[in-house]
Amino acid sequence: MNQDQYKTSQELKCYITTKERINELEQEIKELESRLEGLTAQNLDGMPKAPGFSRSDRVEKILDKLDQIEDEIVRELEELKDKRDKINGIIKKVKKPTLRRLLEMRYLESGKDSRPHSWEYICCKMGYSWRQIHRLHKEALDAVKEIKDGTHWHT
Repeated sequence: MNQDQYKTSQELKCYITTKERINELEQEIKELESRLEGLTAQNLDGMPKAPGFSRSDRVEKILDKLDQIEDEIVRELEELKDKRDKINGIIKKVKKPTLRRLLEMRYLESGKDSRPHSWEYICCKMGYSWRQIHRLHKEALDAVKEIKDGTHWHT
């Protein structure tokens, strides 16, 4: 594998970790929204408060901070989704179905442990030998590089 192929391979490998991070951030957003709802409900319970008790001020500050955190998470989430979609789009542009399928199996799909499929698994599923799969992989990486060079794509 030459330097360009290696670099392309590393760029594609980030798809699975990006997908995992997206799931983590979406879970964080759900948890924050749940906390926000709970704090809002506490603040709006309608119960009389002791004079000088500034619980609502503290709750308001916490709500503001949670809103800021949520905004940051949403920004990161959008950036990651763009990155994921770019990688997916580049692979979908590979013209040869065999090369495209190889790239999908290696970079877009993952096994039960959230790691890329092994070369053995890909060889077995696609019906090629180890040597053939690696030759096809190099060809697929070259195809991706050509597409990337034409689209100014960067991860």
